[in-house]
Amino acid sequence: MGGLIEIVTRSSTASSRLLNNRYDIILLAESIIDNLLNSWLQKNGRQQPVLLFSDSHEPEKLLEWIHCGIADLLSPSLSSEQLHQAIVEVTSQEKPQPSRKIIRDNHPFYGDNPHIQALLDQIDKISLRSSPVLLEGETGTGKSFFARRIHTLSGRKGRLVSINCATLSPNLLESELFGHIRGAFTGAETARPGLAASAENGTLFLDEIGELPAELQPKLLQLLEDKMIRPVGSDIEQPITARIVAATNCNLKKQVKEGKFRADLYYRLNVIPLKIPSLRSRADDIPGLVRNFIEELCEEHTLSLPTISKETITVLKNSPWLGNVRELRNHLERALLLSFPFEQGIEATERKSPETATGSGWLRLEEHEKAHILRALDKSAGNKSQAALLLGISRRTLERKLKRWESEVA
Repeated sequence: MGGLIEIVTRSSTASSRLLNNRYDIILLAESIIDNLLNSWLQKNGRQQPVLLFSDSHEPEKLLEWIHCGIADLLSPSLSSEQLHQAIVEVTSQEKPQPSRKIIRDNHPFYGDNPHIQALLDQIDKISLRSSPVLLEGETGTGKSFFARRIHTLSGRKGRLVSINCATLSPNLLESELFGHIRGAFTGAETARPGLAASAENGTLFLDEIGELPAELQPKLLQLLEDKMIRPVGSDIEQPITARIVAATNCNLKKQVKEGKFRADLYYRLNVIPLKIPSLRSRADDIPGLVRNFIEELCEEHTLSLPTISKETITVLKNSPWLGNVRELRNHLERALLLSFPFEQGIEATERKSPETATGSGWLRLEEHEKAHILRALDKSAGNKSQAALLLGISRRTLERKLKRWESEVA
């Protein structure tokens, strides 16, 4: 391998060189990246092969580098032979592509469970397509993370734009999603593009799609069928280029049968259905998740790494974790920051409500969920908004569950 090598050590010099020259390959140290270099990466990272030297383990930072188009992420302690191999691999490609290996090896939902591995493989296969994706999974399983993964691997130049369909009223949601013209309603003093337009050439992520108001479902259907939207107050349709990724913790098929969700919209969204497994179904991944999260949290909060006993891991593995990965991470963070044992509160969770236990000594999943929600309501003194925050769900989702059980909660 031969060629001319240019070495710079200052970010200002690097920015100037990169703005005025084109290189066959760029080796960049994360330590010298400033706002100007970061801006250059955002615009040009996909046009020229960039190898980034970084020892960062933060998932969000890794995703950010991947989205810039970094061809590969290398350890600063890499051997010369490994560096040579990385350069050969990147320069042999016709066009630099974001490294899928980086995101697979560094995602926070680490695990060897075959269902998770199959899900990652499916996402690798469909990420470059433009068909709608429907992510189905319980609260806290990582639907927003997997939506970001799909977007990152898609190579789309636009942004990932997210909206939670359960957090806004129908009128506000329509304006947020589709935009509005000046004078469309009281207070609309200027025209405003919606999130669908803001996701041009990117990905529009519709979280909690099962909570989408009935009056907005036909408009979303039109977006999916015709790739067109009409801002509030306007008679003119606008083309949309965003890919749609939706997520739900509801049983949409059941909602269709009950008349709560349009069948035609469901089938339009369900082109590529991806089911995210619960943490209970992959308990063997919990030790790895615990180690990863504790390392990440200790780095984030500048704490010393604690020792975790086998007994503690056993307790954590046997917890139902109705809030899934999110609940596990939150529990570990509380334990670290408040300096209480990792298993504290877990055993009590399992042993409560013995009167509802089945003959085998296990609680049914729905009974676990009820007990979990009632504890959250008790802890928040009946405040539904605070209880929903504790549970990691929207208030609307909480109210829907309470309505289903109102005879028991009353």
